[in-house]
Amino acid sequence: MKVAVLGAGISGLTTAWKLAKNGVEVVVFEAEDRVGGAIGSFSEGGFLAESGPHTFLNSQADFDELISDLGLESARIWASETAKKRFTVKSGRPVALPMSMGDFIRTDLYSAASKLNLMGESFVPRRDDEIDESVTSFVKRRLGEDFLNYGVDLLVNGIWAGDPNRLSMRHAFKKIWVLEADHGSMMKGGYAKSKNKNRRPDASRIFSFKNGNQELVDALKERLDVRLSTPALGIAPKKTGWEVTTRSGNTKTVDHFDAVVSCVSSDAFAKIFPAQDSQRIAERLYHPPVAVMTFGFRRKDVSHPLDGFGMLLPEVEKRQILGVMFSSTLFENRAPADHVTMAIFVGGARHEGNARLPQHERRALVLKELRELLGVSGEPVFEHEHLWAKAIPQYEVGHGDVLVWAQSIERKNPGLYVSGNFRNAVAVPDLISSAMRLADSISKGN
Repeated sequence: MKVAVLGAGISGLTTAWKLAKNGVEVVVFEAEDRVGGAIGSFSEGGFLAESGPHTFLNSQADFDELISDLGLESARIWASETAKKRFTVKSGRPVALPMSMGDFIRTDLYSAASKLNLMGESFVPRRDDEIDESVTSFVKRRLGEDFLNYGVDLLVNGIWAGDPNRLSMRHAFKKIWVLEADHGSMMKGGYAKSKNKNRRPDASRIFSFKNGNQELVDALKERLDVRLSTPALGIAPKKTGWEVTTRSGNTKTVDHFDAVVSCVSSDAFAKIFPAQDSQRIAERLYHPPVAVMTFGFRRKDVSHPLDGFGMLLPEVEKRQILGVMFSSTLFENRAPADHVTMAIFVGGARHEGNARLPQHERRALVLKELRELLGVSGEPVFEHEHLWAKAIPQYEVGHGDVLVWAQSIERKNPGLYVSGNFRNAVAVPDLISSAMRLADSISKGN
C-alpha cells in the first residue's frame, strides 16, 4: 500500500509517521520549504521564540507514544510549578485567577451573586433541543455574565483568538458542552470525570522541548520521506487509487497512490480538489489574523514578578492585546541570565485591525500595553514577530456543516481522507491522537 500525505504540519507528519510505523509506504508533499505548519521556533543570543504553539498539555497518551518513539524524552521539559498561577486584568491591573476554593471565595473577580450562581449550576435545566448554541449563550445561561467576562472569555482569547458570540459551544468547547449533554450540568459532569480511575495522573501537566517545539516536527521529518517545496496541484480518482500531481521547481510530476490524506488548509484543499462544495466550505471557515510578538527584556526593566503562566485579557477591559505568556518563567532556555522573555498575542476575531497595522505601529501599541500592565520601563533587547494572516480556523455556530461535508467527501471518494485542524481539533495533542487513529484505520483498509 502506498499513501500520499498532503501537508507537513503536525497532522500530516503524525499521520505519515504512524502509517510508516504500521508498514505502509508513505510520501509527504509540502508546499513550503520547512515542516511544522504553525509550529516553529527561533533562537538568538540566548532568547527563544515560538511562532505558534508555545506549550503542550500532556492530555493524550498518544503524544507520549510519539515522543518515546522519536527518542525525545530527554528533550521534553516540564513547565515550572510557578506556571500554575494565571493572571487576568480587572480595572486596568493584573489580578491572579483563583486556583483554589479559598481563592475563589476571596476573589473580587466575581460578585457574590455570581459565586452563588456557580454553586447552583447543577440545578440549571439541561438544554435538550438541537440548537447549535454560541459560547456566549451557553455560559450566560448556565453561569452568568461574570463567568463569561472573567472566565470563559479568557479561554476564547487564549485558545481561539475568537469571538464567543460566534463560536459554537458544541464544537469549540466540546469537552465542556458534553458535561451538560451527558450529565445535565458541568458540575455533575466534572464530578463524574474526577471519579474516573483510568485518568492519567500527569494529564494536566504542561511541557515543551528544550530547544523549542520545532524539535518535535524536525524529529518527525528525519524519519519520513518529505518532499519540501513540492505543492500538490491536484488529485484525481482513478479506477484503482488516486493520481497526485505535484510541482517541484518548474517540473510537474504525476504519481499514483492507493490513498491520499489531505492535511492542508480548507483553502488549499479547495484548489487541489475543487469539487463537491469544497470551495463553499473554504469560504465559510473564518481564520482571523494573529500576530505573535516575542520580546526579551532586562529583568530589572520589568516591575511585575512574572510569577505565573501568563496573563489573558478579557474583552470587557478594552485592551489592545489578547494575552501575554511569561515564556522564561514557564521554561528554561528561553532567556539568558538576568533577562526575561514574554510572548504577546495581537489581533484575533475581535481585533483584526491590530494584526493588520504596520509593524512599527503594532510594536508601539504592544509596548504601551506592557508598560501599563506589567511595568515595563526599558526597551526590548530581543524582538521576534510572526504574523499569521490566517490563523486558527474558527469553529463557529454551524460548524457541523463542515464535519458533514468532510464525511461526505470521504464517503463519495473512497481512498481520500480529509484531516487537519479545521475538522478534528486545534490543540496539538488532540490533532496527534486524531492523526494516529486515522493512520490505523487506513492501515487496516477502512
